[in-house]
Amino acid sequence: MAQAQSTLQREGKAATHSQMIAELNFGFWSSLFGPSSNHLWGTLRPIFQTQGVKRALISGKLRDLRRLRNRIAHYEPILAQPIAAFHQDTLNLTAWMSVDAAAWITTHSAITYPATPIIITPLGGGRVFDQALMGHLPT
Repeated sequence: MAQAQSTLQREGKAATHSQMIAELNFGFWSSLFGPSSNHLWGTLRPIFQTQGVKRALISGKLRDLRRLRNRIAHYEPILAQPIAAFHQDTLNLTAWMSVDAAAWITTHSAITYPATPIIITPLGGGRVFDQALMGHLPT
């Protein structure tokens, strides 16, 4: 919170409630579900409409998505990452809060994923690009 306030002051913006919320990063929001914030679970639990969903599961999914987001933001390779699984995790997290929102994402998403992984490890070892990626590589 202090970092967000400092950023707003440095940019000459008023530290209003709305500006503070907008300035908080994904790391802050995902940390609310981490082990050190276990005391907040009682307050945060009503956000999730799905019964039985556990704080630790949400925390793990958010941690994985934050790591993927950070890899992308730092221009690190993500070809070996399970992108389809991350997409499904995003839909699950959304559905746990709002089934309607998850349905909207599914209906309006133009992204499809191949049934096979982008990079595979053959029995003989080593990594090879899957044929689904070959058409997108420069010649």
